[in-house]
Parts: sequence; structure tokens; C-alpha cells
Amino acid sequence: MQLLPASCGNVRIHNGYNALQEDHPWMAALGYSDSNGTRIKWNCGGALINRRYVVTAAHCLDKRHLGDEVLTTIRLGTEYLEPTQGAHAYQIFSPEAAVLHPNFDKYQLVYNDIALVRLNRDVVFNEHVRPVCLPPAGIDLEGLLTEQMPVAIGWGRTMYASRSSILQEIRLPFVPLARCRDTYPLFKLVDQQICFGGLHGRGTCNGDSGGPLLIGNVVIGLLSKGGKCATAGQPDVFTRVDAYVDWIKENLRP
Repeated sequence: MQLLPASCGNVRIHNGYNALQEDHPWMAALGYSDSNGTRIKWNCGGALINRRYVVTAAHCLDKRHLGDEVLTTIRLGTEYLEPTQGAHAYQIFSPEAAVLHPNFDKYQLVYNDIALVRLNRDVVFNEHVRPVCLPPAGIDLEGLLTEQMPVAIGWGRTMYASRSSILQEIRLPFVPLARCRDTYPLFKLVDQQICFGGLHGRGTCNGDSGGPLLIGNVVIGLLSKGGKCATAGQPDVFTRVDAYVDWIKENLRP
């Protein structure tokens, strides 16, 4: 049974700082409620891959990382973190189930930082909501990255606020794994991880976790961890999605 869409993505890429939803119609905001259930915090991002599943970082769903917060809401179809009356229609879902990679954080090194969230009903595809494309397993990412710079997107912390009210995008340069290992020897990085960024004042930050790194309409990474936000010489570490395409397909259900 074909569980991934025959067509995916969108050909447009916007080159500003604020991102348009039409450019990234797969972007999902993950909202968490505290033990009182009175407030939603938008702490992570993810990417829609079909009508029922969002892919994100496993640490965005792991109880050891969440404390007393629980994922309660997944929102698709708007670039605004707090949609206003003038925003176009968006879609709200609750999580029906979550599948974390079985070897996530096995050695407390945040390896295999990838998970799937199954939504409680089918998504309605439209101009503002469409699935992202998965990369072919074993793609030559390093070769591809010599030709173009990928885009990271999210609503994370900026220099002006704890969360951006509008979806942000930024192009990040590739950092070879050997250099990234030298920067973070305690991370003990493996081949299923890939690094980008390390520029002064430009990079991902708190609240961007789980968000996609994209080349065109293909998700190549999910933000996992890094050093101090947007600091020179401290790149961001992403989970390589191509290393987990088979795992993703094996864990989808109708």
C-alpha cells in the first residue's frame, strides 16, 4: 500500500527572513500544555509527510526532555505562531500516537533523534498545507551541498523575542562532520548526523527543535542540538533524514 503521496512539496523558495506559508506548506507547529492544561507553548516544529503523519525530533516527544509538558496540539497552514483574524485558514490536530526511534538517546548522546506523530484525522491538502518530500535513501548529500545552501525554518528564539511570531527561514552553510566533531567532542557525532551554520548572529535556537532543513521541497535534516545559539564556530546539529527513510516507511500505517 502506498502511504506516501505520489506528489509532494512546492517549487517556490522565498529568500527573505520572514517565510511565507505557501513556500513551506509542510511546516507544522507543535504545541505543548503544562500539567494544568491551561497554556500552549509552541516548543518544536516538524514537517508533514502525508495526510496523517508529521516527522520531528524524538526529543520533542520524549518524557525525559519534556518534564511535565505534553504534546497536545499540531497546527498546519499558517506562518503565524499566534494566528490573527486576518490570517488564512489553518488546520488544528491532536496527536493520536507517537513513534520514537527505538534507539533514540540509547547512550544519552541524542542519537537517532527522529520520531513520527500520527494525527487524529486526515489533513486536507490545499495551497497552504501540503506534504514535504523525503530524500532518497543514501543520497550524496555532501555532493549536493557543494551546489546549494539548504534552508532551516522555525519559530524559535530570536535576538528580539523568546519566540518569533512569524515563521523564519535562514540559509545555513554546510560544516563537514570532521570539523563538527572537533567542535563538539563530547557529542560523539555519528554518520547519521550532519552539521550546518556556525555563523555569528545567524542560526537556529530554542524553539526550532524538530524543524526541517530543506533543499527545495526535500527535507534533508531535523534540528537536533547544537552549541550556543547563532554563535560563530558553533554549528547546529541535524538528524540526517535520508538515513531513516526506511524506518519512516516501516512505521507508517493507513
